Amino acid sequence: MIKFPLFKSLIICLWFSLILLLVFGSGVGLHYKVSPFLVLLSTLIIFYNNQKIRSKIIQTLLGFILISFITSYHYFLHIDHRASYISYFCYSITGFIVAITTYTTIKKDRRMINVIYYLMILFFIIGIFRFFRASSQIAYLHANTAYYFILMPLPCLLIKSNQRLFHISLLSVATILSVLSIKRGAIISVFLLWCIYFYYTFKFSKKSFLYICATMLIVGLFLVPKVNISNFSESATQLEERMSLIGEDGGSGRDAIIKSFFENDFNDVLRIPELFIGNGFEGTFYKYKVLSSLHNDFLEVTFCLGLVGLILLCILYYRLIKRTRSLYRCNSELIIPYISMVTLFIFFSIIGCNFNYYYLSLPLFLSLGILEGIYSI
Repeated sequence: MIKFPLFKSLIICLWFSLILLLVFGSGVGLHYKVSPFLVLLSTLIIFYNNQKIRSKIIQTLLGFILISFITSYHYFLHIDHRASYISYFCYSITGFIVAITTYTTIKKDRRMINVIYYLMILFFIIGIFRFFRASSQIAYLHANTAYYFILMPLPCLLIKSNQRLFHISLLSVATILSVLSIKRGAIISVFLLWCIYFYYTFKFSKKSFLYICATMLIVGLFLVPKVNISNFSESATQLEERMSLIGEDGGSGRDAIIKSFFENDFNDVLRIPELFIGNGFEGTFYKYKVLSSLHNDFLEVTFCLGLVGLILLCILYYRLIKRTRSLYRCNSELIIPYISMVTLFIFFSIIGCNFNYYYLSLPLFLSLGILEGIYSI
């Protein structure tokens, strides 16, 4: 029987409820309003844990917090604000502070692994319902980014190596919803997760194949009442067309955004002191008002946090890859969740924006914290 420390568990549940509110809460700018409370409680938990941060990966996140604070003065240069300065700054460091909080919590008391693990299962379940709430008709799910809420928690949920059937169930659910989202990035990423899981777990067997089919059938039956059958064939056709155009449509306009960056925004990066500290968090939005991000972390971080931010990003990924290599060599049980996390981090850094849309990427940062915490025990 698993025993949980009551007080610590209640605090972590309160902390996690703020994450759920930030991620799933409705209303314009709610993630800004919630972030100061999340950062405050996270800071209190970190000081309460009183753990030395020995992980070089987590130390890199401290560097991100510092440069985010230095460059936050750009907030006062803008006339039109989406939130107060406190909310603006707190939201800009949300991912980093969540990872550090999880890391110190696990390092102080390994029993909290189970608490956070079960909370992430709750996150995954809420994400499924949010997926369908985001669009009432299956034909319009191609505009739905709620698949993030299904994919991002997966690395954390793959931690327990003795739950293969549960893992296959999670991946099956993620596969079906990724296909229904008609998002190529979702389909490619879940395919990569399948490859990782089977490569490190077992050879493809008849038993596992039948289990996957049965799981998908059960999930499919659950989805039937939510599917607009009359438009389903049209959606399937659209998915086929989108996949066939994967090399011709410029990544749904991402090529045009990147081209525009080098033509119109690169000069903003070359100015002093912006060359070193960037144009501030969400600098792209404050410049264009209609473009929230560049859909590429390497460009986004360079524009917002300058060369210092770009160097930190490269160091972070170098250290993540180095840690993955170390886990692989020692045949660690953490290799599957860790390489899954690194894969999602890098993949969505190329096609998305992990360091801007924190309300989508928070589970990934949380997975980073829990995995580094387990590794440091």
